[in-house]
Amino acid sequence: MTRSKALKISMIFFGILYLLGPALFLVFAPDGYRWSPFSQPYEHLTVGIFAALGICLVMSARNPLSNTIIIDFAILSSVFAGASMTYNAIFMPGENIHLYVDVPLFYSIAIVFIVLYPRSLKAEESDEITAKKAGR
Repeated sequence: MTRSKALKISMIFFGILYLLGPALFLVFAPDGYRWSPFSQPYEHLTVGIFAALGICLVMSARNPLSNTIIIDFAILSSVFAGASMTYNAIFMPGENIHLYVDVPLFYSIAIVFIVLYPRSLKAEESDEITAKKAGR
């Protein structure tokens, strides 16, 4: 599998995860998603922002090279969310559970996109196009 294809698959997978994950957590495992003190407006805002990022990732997967800003945002928002959650999970009483679910998930998303970042995908896609033309 090429990096280009792996990036597209990752964008779709994590896009769907961002889109559906928070809502599913709220239904099936609210204690694993919520932080104290509970604030429903902030929770809804967070779900909305994650859903928007999910939609953008899925739509951008068609042409990642033209949508690197979405990948950049996914990396940065994942690192910042992970860092913020790490700090809060360590220093807020009763929030340690987030160190085992949320925090590793956000850092994992960032790492996947950093590894697959389309630095040299133009050259790789150019090689694929050349190979397809040669196979005609």
